[in-house]
Amino acid sequence: MNQPFTYQTKQAHTYHSNHPENGRTHTNKRGSEGSGNLQFYSPRGIAVDSSGYVYIADTSNSRVQKTTSNGAYVIQWDGSPDTGNSKFRYPKGVAVDSSGNVYVTDTGNDRIQKFTSSGVYVMQWGSSGARNSQFNGPNGIAVDGSGNVYIVDTNNNRIQKFAPVSSLPFLDGFEFGSFSAWSGTSVSTGETATVSTSAAHHGLYSSRFTSNGGGGIKNAIVNRTFTASTDIYARGYFKVTQNGIADDNDRFYFTVLKSTVGNNLAYAGWRRTAGVLHWCLVIRAGTGYVTTYSASTPVTDRWYYMEVHWREGSPGVGELWVDGGQRAHR
Repeated sequence: MNQPFTYQTKQAHTYHSNHPENGRTHTNKRGSEGSGNLQFYSPRGIAVDSSGYVYIADTSNSRVQKTTSNGAYVIQWDGSPDTGNSKFRYPKGVAVDSSGNVYVTDTGNDRIQKFTSSGVYVMQWGSSGARNSQFNGPNGIAVDGSGNVYIVDTNNNRIQKFAPVSSLPFLDGFEFGSFSAWSGTSVSTGETATVSTSAAHHGLYSSRFTSNGGGGIKNAIVNRTFTASTDIYARGYFKVTQNGIADDNDRFYFTVLKSTVGNNLAYAGWRRTAGVLHWCLVIRAGTGYVTTYSASTPVTDRWYYMEVHWREGSPGVGELWVDGGQRAHR
């Protein structure tokens, strides 16, 4: 393959030469050591999309830089070691899927982050540990033609494979603005449950729930009845624009799994305890319930991608995942 530009990440520089060597051409020096645009500090990972744009994991600058195929600066994102969404702590790997989405191994935070080609945050998954979907110093990353993601989980001495989001269960017509996939709605006095386009996520219709703030237990629910199963996954995108949680034990539950006899099997959302707001997962255990909390604190006015998994047992087993990372489990 004789490409006009071949990038290398070596000693903070990229190179180009017009002299073919072993059937390839190399680039002249592009970049220098530093933290400015087109400067690098120990870059490790590199990927090229179908349009020829180049993405570089600028590791010790804790950022990703994007350039054109001839080395012209386009954009960068992050640049200071941190743990928030779109922030990195020494990223080492980068890959691009067939749709142009960019995946970054956020090595120091033991997670994977996904972005659009322009650097807009999409989602993340992973946490520190050795269980499935956990990482210890993830490094290399690759995406195949079907969208499966492969991670070199370096310090756990293994490779992990993840299916693309589009292949996850619980896909239904409600995402496209119809209640046809749902069995109905249930609201208490003063509350509403409607389909809205004004707060759509990724261009899709959304359900909007409102409350009159009158206190007590309130509900605004769209529900779905489905064939009995001992292993259930439910997922959705959620955003709270106004937080009414003010006191300990105030709570929002976004997803509820309920049996036909009326018992809640699992439910998940936000709950305040000891003065701090947490993600909360409640699982039925015999005639009672067991509650677990996340260490992280959710915030208002941003979208979250939430998944709840329940499996029948004595007691039942449950997991709560947010933006691809496990927040609570039982």
